[in-house]
Amino acid sequence: MLFDALFVPDPVREAVSGRAWIQAMLDAERALATAEARAGVIPPGAAEQIAAACGAGAERFDPEEIGAAGRLVANPAEPLVRALRDAVGGGAAQYVHLGGHEPGCRRYGGDA
Repeated sequence: MLFDALFVPDPVREAVSGRAWIQAMLDAERALATAEARAGVIPPGAAEQIAAACGAGAERFDPEEIGAAGRLVANPAEPLVRALRDAVGGGAAQYVHLGGHEPGCRRYGGDA
């Protein structure tokens, strides 16, 4: 962190920050729920609730906490999915990350 300001431009630091990664994962979860609702896999109302929770922004999730919890399972997606399920709440929570698979979902935005 000491040398970040010297050697890494602000836009690059922001693009690869913990919040940026979390937002990218939330965007993927929103897209997954939307696609599943369109395909009839999950109820449209559940997809709307998931999309709303994802759209509320990465600020509601602590990157340090997600990272620490992710160390236990070697992946930040699992603790983020748990936190997102808590944020969605109710019956729609069971549809968060339904059908999400590795390695495709892990690469959020990758070539899956």
